[in-house]
Amino acid sequence: AAGAAGAIARARGMAPRASARRTLRQLSRAIKELLWGRYFPVLERWAERCMVGERDTASAAILQAHLAMLASTLPPSELDFRAVSTLLVAQVYLANFYAWDVDVDARRQAGRGRVAADDGLLVPQTEVLSLFQRQRGRLLAWLDAHPRLADECMEAIERVVSYTGLRRRAHDDAVARGWARVGANGRFCPTTELPAALEASARVAAAAARDGHNRWYYRVCNESVDTEIDIELGEFSVRRNRVQLVPREFGEFADARVALGGALDASQLPQCAVVRSTAHCEHVRLVSQRMDLLKWDSDPRDLGEALGWTRPYPGGLAPSERWLPAVLDRWRGMPRGAALTLPPGPSVHAGVAMLLLRATMTPPPPAGQEGAVPTVVVSRQVVAHASGRVEVYALESLGRTIYRRFAQTSDAASSLHEPSPESQQWVPTQPPPDPSRGAVLGLAPARPSLRVARNLANAPHLAQQTLVPKRLLRGLLPDALLDGYVFWQADGEPQHLHGFETDETAAAAVTHHRLLVELRPPPAEPLEGAVAAPMLPTGTSSSLFNLAGDAADGVVTRLPLCDVHAAAPRTDAVVDDSKPRLVLANAAASASSAPLVALLQRLQSA
Repeated sequence: AAGAAGAIARARGMAPRASARRTLRQLSRAIKELLWGRYFPVLERWAERCMVGERDTASAAILQAHLAMLASTLPPSELDFRAVSTLLVAQVYLANFYAWDVDVDARRQAGRGRVAADDGLLVPQTEVLSLFQRQRGRLLAWLDAHPRLADECMEAIERVVSYTGLRRRAHDDAVARGWARVGANGRFCPTTELPAALEASARVAAAAARDGHNRWYYRVCNESVDTEIDIELGEFSVRRNRVQLVPREFGEFADARVALGGALDASQLPQCAVVRSTAHCEHVRLVSQRMDLLKWDSDPRDLGEALGWTRPYPGGLAPSERWLPAVLDRWRGMPRGAALTLPPGPSVHAGVAMLLLRATMTPPPPAGQEGAVPTVVVSRQVVAHASGRVEVYALESLGRTIYRRFAQTSDAASSLHEPSPESQQWVPTQPPPDPSRGAVLGLAPARPSLRVARNLANAPHLAQQTLVPKRLLRGLLPDALLDGYVFWQADGEPQHLHGFETDETAAAAVTHHRLLVELRPPPAEPLEGAVAAPMLPTGTSSSLFNLAGDAADGVVTRLPLCDVHAAAPRTDAVVDDSKPRLVLANAAASASSAPLVALLQRLQSA
């Protein structure tokens, strides 16, 4: 009987003598050293081989259960990162990949008595479940006492369950994000999603008082943050959705291959969870890669009309734009019959003006077909410089956000990009003579687009980023930078563009760098050393204005990075403040660089 001492009372006369107690402690220590020093590494290597190499979930489940059993009797004083992460990884892995049936078979009758529960773990299911229940409170207390190691535990769970890594963080794995508890239970989410989680909890609490128990229970079961690990239930979920392979059509986009570092075939598709699916957009989150893919269908809008540029040309010219007709009259690439309009307000950048060119074109009929073909209206953005250079940009919709893509220049020698000559069979004028490059007009059907976003949680100023493909930066940044770096725009600071080294650049570099492009509103006079304007869209996909119409000066700074392991992700590298930061000089806008430019042009012509 428990008596007054409660359930922990021991029978009298069973305590060992002092000498026997020392012997038992020595034996216990030897057994633990044997289990954790020799057997644990062997079991974990077998489990890693099953999960990473062979994807044998049945064998991996057996090994995960036995790894957890090694920590079944550890007291709180002996818990460490290895034991805690092993228990948590085993619990969540088994909850996701093993079919617990002990509770179902306990209610099933078949012939003679109950049907036995599945013994595929080679350990009774009740014993494994009892282990997790017995250690749960101790694990939560340990996680609260060791927040940084708790972050590593959560990342280990995500890597193992998503089959993107192992329990131990490798050199090329990203640095652990910060994780926090949601309330007083065992739910954990990344700190970047904590405000949304607290807001959801507040909504659920308000619904409990307003809508009654049924609606409250529905919301509790269905409202969650984007990424969540529940230690109490052993669940890993993304928006409460199951994990699946990324749809194959996502891998067909060039932007996905750039973001993920290579082509994706059927055997390399990563795992994802569907965040949202609507009539026009499918949003998936790549598990353990901190990356979102948003596939949009073709934009049905007329992109030229969407800009809203209706100020007439030349009748609506502002006094500061009176130089524009002289430049456009000399431009030999102007299509016949094209109409030009201006943005609502006058240009705010001295010596640079933007216009919208719209022309009606009749494409040739498809091969083997005859008859009339409907005419189409093609829109282009024209950027004219007071120096006489005219650049043409095609309009492209990326996730319902309008960007511009470099198409033609009247002076390839002074442009930051020299496009290759394109087919001009539909251009209603003769091809412009050299030094022009590219095609002013051309028909490109609207296509589905893919927006790529990612989360670098440990760097607040880099946290939420959107990929800016280099085709949308041609003519705005030097080609050498676009070919050596991948550029991401920070959603929280849309005036900043960050360039990260490509794998080829990093492999050839002795020291590593990151580029910072600061987008600044154009002043009345050009900035000394600034990249030529207009620069880039300065907003995110949720902006209410047309991004292709934005103008900005861009100042490019090269940031030196601290030395990192060769295989470490460069997104986690820290800027080395002990080394100088270099600013890119725009020779075309800097009077002090004119002699150097003249010398380089003579060398090029020679």
